[in-house]
Amino acid sequence: MMVPTPDDQTLIIGTQLRSARESIGLSLEEAAASLNLSTAILAEWEDGTSEPPVEVLWQMSDLYRRAVDYFLKTTAAVSVQSAFRITNVHRLPDLEQRHRQVLIKFEELCRIQSELEGLLGVAEPPGVKKIREPISAPKLAEQHRVHFHLGTKPISDLRSLLEKMGIKVFHLSVPDKKFAGFSWWHDEYGPGVLINSSDSQGRRNFTLAHELSHLLVDDRSVMCDMLMDADDERYANRFASNFLMPAEAMRKEQEQLPPSASEGDDMRLKRIASKYKVSIEALGHRLETLELLAAGTTDLKVRQWEEDQPTFRRSKTPAWRRRLGNRFSDLAFAGHAQGLISLSKVASLLEVDIRRAAALTNTSPE
Repeated sequence: MMVPTPDDQTLIIGTQLRSARESIGLSLEEAAASLNLSTAILAEWEDGTSEPPVEVLWQMSDLYRRAVDYFLKTTAAVSVQSAFRITNVHRLPDLEQRHRQVLIKFEELCRIQSELEGLLGVAEPPGVKKIREPISAPKLAEQHRVHFHLGTKPISDLRSLLEKMGIKVFHLSVPDKKFAGFSWWHDEYGPGVLINSSDSQGRRNFTLAHELSHLLVDDRSVMCDMLMDADDERYANRFASNFLMPAEAMRKEQEQLPPSASEGDDMRLKRIASKYKVSIEALGHRLETLELLAAGTTDLKVRQWEEDQPTFRRSKTPAWRRRLGNRFSDLAFAGHAQGLISLSKVASLLEVDIRRAAALTNTSPE
């Protein structure tokens, strides 16, 4: 996890250089031009017949969106078998480079968290398992509410709950909101979920539950925009609705809701949506499914609701912790406290300056 200096004796692995270039979608010629190198020199580095100097390695790290230590050890191969349930994307090369960069960032965070867990000796098997037998979405949701000891109460912090179950969850901004979520069960890194941080809190929460369904039943990694009409997506949406808004709880909430949807009723819907940490549209569809709200109400009022989402308490959590989550952040601090990673590495992981990292770790700047 330590960054190499010019005096370090490091072995740069050529296949890692090639893997980093290919995953970002650059040809050998494009990468060489960006680095002001000849293709022959870059090819030699990737073949392992020679090594780049440290200053160029930093440039490659920036270009490929990889931490420097990615090039110094063999990492687990990432499966290219993905289900792309977003518009006009059927395979990885169809994604624009700026969207692939988000996936690379996610992959790096999963890799680094796994390494931190290994360094600290706290790696454990995930607290969830794949379901191999056919099961309905409502039944699966019910089983996992029992597994997580939730009863019928609202889930106050789904992300922290899943992190405790060994699922890596990161919130990263996706350009143009190209996709809402991405999930995989990596052979080495385990289950992980990427959520578009640009979405509202209610939608992020629903997406996280949606992606949990994919982790439980899909063998491939999955990228979703939440709007595609496909059987697997409908299944995941039903799971998320039942998981976040159990029928028994919704029926109890019905007492506060008259049959029609006047403006006053909208305020009640918003309060319930805020309580269950979902968007008002998701709540509306769920109540309609349970015949607790007049059919067609949600579609009729969805535009108005989109402009007036339920109000959630404003988070005072620092941006780096919102992005990385509690588990990753706490592992970074623990690694530094035990002398396993440097202060500069903590700053790099949190994407803060060295003085801020020093303040967070109560140490002096290096």
